[in-house]
Amino acid sequence: MTSILKLILTRRLNPFVFYDKKDVELRYSSDEVGLYIHIPFCKSLCSFCPYFKVLYEKDLSEKFVKALIKEIKMVSKKYPKKINSVYFGGGTPALLIGDLSSIVAEIKNSFNVEDNFAIELHPDNLEDKVLESLKEIGFNMISIGVQ
Repeated sequence: MTSILKLILTRRLNPFVFYDKKDVELRYSSDEVGLYIHIPFCKSLCSFCPYFKVLYEKDLSEKFVKALIKEIKMVSKKYPKKINSVYFGGGTPALLIGDLSSIVAEIKNSFNVEDNFAIELHPDNLEDKVLESLKEIGFNMISIGVQ
């Protein structure tokens, strides 16, 4: 079905290819800069959710984390070091609970972050072990989705 829709909507059989031909500079006029980290993994795909998401797979998530850390390093070289807040959304960011500490460590290493680390949680994530881990990692705010 997806292939048929792609053909109808794009009128092409070839896959999309993205080329890095132009370096885009983000322009902003505020000293207040927030960082949003989108974690696209979910245990199941809800039909009502409009956000980009994929089913959680360990191998894919490991590749994602490596690429994310690489991008954090790259972006920090080009943009301001001062970040007022960091928000992890998704998907279900808590699915990467074992990797969140290394991601947060890289953010703290690459940027000067004020004390606002927030994460979006699925109601299933409200377990003592998960909440304790998040607190140890440095999260001080949570947002709970209502499914």
